[in-house]
Amino acid sequence: MGKQMVQTFWDRLMPNPFLDSVQVNISTRCNAACRYCPTGTGKLPQRDRLMDMTTFEAVSDIFPYVNYVHLQGWGEPFLHPDFFRMVAAVKAVAVPVGATTNGVLMTDDLMERIIAAELDVLTFSLAGIGEAHNRNRKGTDFQFIMETISRLNALKTIAGKLRPQIHVAYLLTQSDRSAIPALPTYFSGKGISEVMISSLAWAPDAAVQREMLSTLPLPVFRKLQREIAGLNAERTAHDPVYRPYLIHPRAEGTGCLEHTNRSLVIGVEGAVWPCIMAEPICANVPAKGIRKKIVDFQGFGNVNSRSLGGIWWSRAYRTFRHSGGGDMRHVCRMCPKKWTASPNG
Repeated sequence: MGKQMVQTFWDRLMPNPFLDSVQVNISTRCNAACRYCPTGTGKLPQRDRLMDMTTFEAVSDIFPYVNYVHLQGWGEPFLHPDFFRMVAAVKAVAVPVGATTNGVLMTDDLMERIIAAELDVLTFSLAGIGEAHNRNRKGTDFQFIMETISRLNALKTIAGKLRPQIHVAYLLTQSDRSAIPALPTYFSGKGISEVMISSLAWAPDAAVQREMLSTLPLPVFRKLQREIAGLNAERTAHDPVYRPYLIHPRAEGTGCLEHTNRSLVIGVEGAVWPCIMAEPICANVPAKGIRKKIVDFQGFGNVNSRSLGGIWWSRAYRTFRHSGGGDMRHVCRMCPKKWTASPNG
């Protein structure tokens, strides 16, 4: 029996894993040019791609075994012409589904379709307040996004719907760290249920690297943590919950919070990755030393050639999950997200 036949037989025997979440990178095409993003800076190898429906259908076999599906990766999901077909496929198996958007394409017609499709979560990306956001996320506009959030809430009320829940993914940079106490001014009473505050985990150049919170003196970093905790301590029913995921190598209670034992990421062409950071790290390691060990790593398999169950239970993926890395150990060693401070600590 040939190697391919053995693998096919193995894949048929392997059950789909039960997972907390699956992130499906349906688009690496984007209509913004964020200064810190692998797509916006041209550092992602598979740029300007849209996941084809054959690949998506191969992924969809796992949806009944997942608690949540997120349609987003290194691009704008609403640029995908089949976005609503994909949402319907997830909803058909009664699984919650969400997406993250830069907000540029949001019109009343599109938001009405989002509400009618019963998308469960819609997350808007922000990186600062006002002009700070506009500088960091070129091609988007802070004021337009805030007006869009208000309009989406109004359209939900007109339709008599509670969904989608509105979240904000807020990237905190060194230049903008003084804005933390002012966040309730912008987010309170806006129908936003969650604000996830993260910091840079990847930098395409020295200027962006200087914006990483991981280079702050530890006392300054701790002050930021206390300020965010204070937002939650003072919140009312009209305020969102603030969830910080900040990176610092010397902070207490740090670790990788990607939950790679209970989740995975599907790349735009079907590659299976343990987290969203793996692909840009693999593609952008300096061409010396450790690069030789990881440059050829293209994920643990591809859903177009193997079942997700077969990939998940493969020896390489099991080694990664159970013994701290396997073929991914060099990638994980280089990833700053291993220093993410617990949002509860």
